[in-house]
Amino acid sequence: MADAYTLPPDAPSSFNAVFDAQADYHTHSVLAVPLQEPGGPVIGVLQLINALDTRGRIVSFHRGWEPLVRALSSLAAVALDNVRVHELSYEDPLTGLYNRSYFTLRMDEELRRHARFGHPLSLVLVEVGGAEDHARRAMAATLVEEPARGFSVTGRYDADTFAVLLTDTNKAGAVEYARRVLRAVGRRGFAHGDVAVSIGVAALPEDSATNEELLRAAERALYRARQNGTGITAAGPGV
Repeated sequence: MADAYTLPPDAPSSFNAVFDAQADYHTHSVLAVPLQEPGGPVIGVLQLINALDTRGRIVSFHRGWEPLVRALSSLAAVALDNVRVHELSYEDPLTGLYNRSYFTLRMDEELRRHARFGHPLSLVLVEVGGAEDHARRAMAATLVEEPARGFSVTGRYDADTFAVLLTDTNKAGAVEYARRVLRAVGRRGFAHGDVAVSIGVAALPEDSATNEELLRAAERALYRARQNGTGITAAGPGV
């Protein structure tokens, strides 16, 4: 509506005029959505106040804006959660990437999202064989600089292995991402000589139904890539 003060007291939502009273402000139109990651708890509210038309007049918010604002709210919730996690020291001290503990938490969250919405989810394990710390840092920088096509979470899985969780990405898309990583490694080079890079790819729902199965499938693919010297191996038949 164009004036929040006209909202009836018995409406499903009510207007709190405290801010207006404190800030000498007058709220007319409001669009509020929960600040919430997909499937996660509500941690706050994202609120837009006083929409303007092309002439600068305050008008009602169009209902078609709600999906966009909800999407922005979800991204904001993810960003706030990332800050909270950083403050809890879920960071690998060598590379600055997320450590395995945080990565596992994010996998749990994304698996719940997959179960709810059915969106594809892929896991890419990248191993730098026999590397020293300088090579591990260089590999971490490569993964950060090589963006995924959608939202991703990147962490250090163990001493020589990195994990990249690709949301809304099927196995074919994950394999293409892995190929881009290999090309980026070739362009970057390493200051103290070449390193062997092996990549294993697995995806939901093709290769597993749980996080543990997804990890095991990616680990098996990584092992085959390392043994065969193929650079990239995808779990299961197909790609």
